[in-house]
Amino acid sequence: MTVEKIFTISELATMFDISSRTIRYYEEIGMLTSENRDSMTKQRSYTNRERRRLKMILRGKN
Repeated sequence: MTVEKIFTISELATMFDISSRTIRYYEEIGMLTSENRDSMTKQRSYTNRERRRLKMILRGKN
């Protein structure tokens, strides 16, 4: 069984050279969904599936 990597919003933003606000916008309009937020920090976390989805969204945008 493989463990799925979890990404923070800042990791994804850095990975794709976009702002975290852009990622929050895609989440707001329903194109992305974050996993459970940390109850203490309220930080969003994203799975590898969502990373691939974001990559596809950005590819379509270009």
